[in-house]
Amino acid sequence: MSLRRTISVSVVWRGAALLMLFPTAAFLGWAIAHEFWLVAAAVLFVPFFFVWPVEIALGMFAFLVPFEAVAMFSGSATLPFLAGAIAGAGLLAVGFIDHRFEKPPRAAIWWTLFVALAVASYLWAYNPPSVYGALPTLLGLFLVYLAAVSIRISPKELSWVTTLAIAGGVLASIMSASAFYQGQTFTRAARSTIMQDGRESDPNYYAAALLLPLALAVGDFLSAKGVFRRVAMAAGAGVITIAILLTMSRGALLAVIVMIIVYSIRYRLTWKIVAPIAILAGGLAIVPDLFFSRLGEAAESGGAGRLDIWIAGLNALKHYAFFGGGFNNFPSVYAMFSGYAPTFRGYDRDAHNMYLALAVELGIPGLVCLGMALYTQFREAWPPKIKEQAIKLMAVPAEAGCCAVLAASFFLNPIMRKSLWLALIMFALSIKARQSQEAKLKDREEPEDDVRATLADEEGRVTRAALAVGPFSK
Repeated sequence: MSLRRTISVSVVWRGAALLMLFPTAAFLGWAIAHEFWLVAAAVLFVPFFFVWPVEIALGMFAFLVPFEAVAMFSGSATLPFLAGAIAGAGLLAVGFIDHRFEKPPRAAIWWTLFVALAVASYLWAYNPPSVYGALPTLLGLFLVYLAAVSIRISPKELSWVTTLAIAGGVLASIMSASAFYQGQTFTRAARSTIMQDGRESDPNYYAAALLLPLALAVGDFLSAKGVFRRVAMAAGAGVITIAILLTMSRGALLAVIVMIIVYSIRYRLTWKIVAPIAILAGGLAIVPDLFFSRLGEAAESGGAGRLDIWIAGLNALKHYAFFGGGFNNFPSVYAMFSGYAPTFRGYDRDAHNMYLALAVELGIPGLVCLGMALYTQFREAWPPKIKEQAIKLMAVPAEAGCCAVLAASFFLNPIMRKSLWLALIMFALSIKARQSQEAKLKDREEPEDDVRATLADEEGRVTRAALAVGPFSK
């Protein structure tokens, strides 16, 4: 980087910091006056954005994802929504000002086609207003994803984002667990969830939002070298595990098991795998008996009616397999086929399965785009022939978290939830950080190889010269 470019970047960020100083102070005062403490805490990070733009822009978004349904600051606008908008704008600013844009992963191409198909489905949707109402959210999440995976990020920056994501999960877990043990539970059942000022999140979606922080905490525990950090990550993972189990979400429990399987495969069943299993077992030992009752009732109730909805949804898929009924149109389409359910569950029902919902809404083309996006991303994560084991395992925590969220998506439909897109972002960025480390390792090895080649050439030249003047010369 040239001196002129360095000075220009510094001047731009310093000028922007001065311009934001007074609006930030005013907004902080407003948040404190109205007792919006999460808003006030988030605003305090604004000055640090101009020092660590990537860490704060993306890190605050990751920190606030577990609070998606409850952190309101004005009307129906959520603080995580604002954090997502700031993250996208901030990452774009960093990319332009600091010249950090680079080619996005191939998975981004398939996600672009997926979103384009969702937008185009407005033209043939069964209920076009449903498509129109969902597009702003989908486009916003996709743009944050595209901005994040299109900039160059260092392992150190990713480490800070990971730490903030874990911190958000731990804070949300402490809030929900403490509220549960104080007798504050979800309105429709005695289950734990995140609650704030009379608002509450669906326990299943809340549990899904904690899966990525749990995976990252376990991964940090397995890779940490310092005793303090290892103890802190073990404690954080334990708190998040308890919070997930207190939601009594059966899909989340299955997702945690998938997470452990991913770690077992990547670490090849070493002693380190005992840690996440012990954390899960310890959490199961303290959950209420209602959790085990729900597990026993799963087969009898058909997953709280999900099986009936899926049967009716599969009948709808027979009619909408080619182009679908339009994005976000599963409830509207389901109303026509609800009679196919063995037990009638109502008309306007969610699919409770992202893959079935997208198959009905976008047909085979939508499933192909989704499948190829996931396939290309996971293909890059499959461990290549890397010498350094630490570098080889860099992407494992985000991979385990992404697999867990995708497993939970068999019982939820998080396509318009920040938890799914954050998992995809962290997975893609962890792969890029690993590739960056591989390149640095290769650059360090290449000079040594060049020296060896030069010495070999010099030795060969000396040998040929000695033979030319020796007894075998003509």
